Amino acid sequence: TAIVTLGSAGVAVATEEGWWSEPPHAVDVSDAIGAGDAFLGALAVAVGQGMPLREGVRRANAAGAVAVTRAGGYDAAPTADEIDAMLVRRRPGFGA
Repeated sequence: TAIVTLGSAGVAVATEEGWWSEPPHAVDVSDAIGAGDAFLGALAVAVGQGMPLREGVRRANAAGAVAVTRAGGYDAAPTADEIDAMLVRRRPGFGA
């Protein structure tokens, strides 16, 4: 399995079964420092909790998106609730 973060282009994932991509979240970028750490941390938690890879990548992508909206590395790391909120913003019809 290979997972490639693509910044403003989202995430690409390749597995033995095929490949897919996750689109980027539309956010105002403040600082990209820590985005990769937030992504990997969220992915590690998801895998550790037994989530399917696709769900883990979705959560990790959201974590990276939250992280870039803040300055700094460690201080930019999102909480699980903030990741959930970012995922809710992505749902079709949100805010309609």
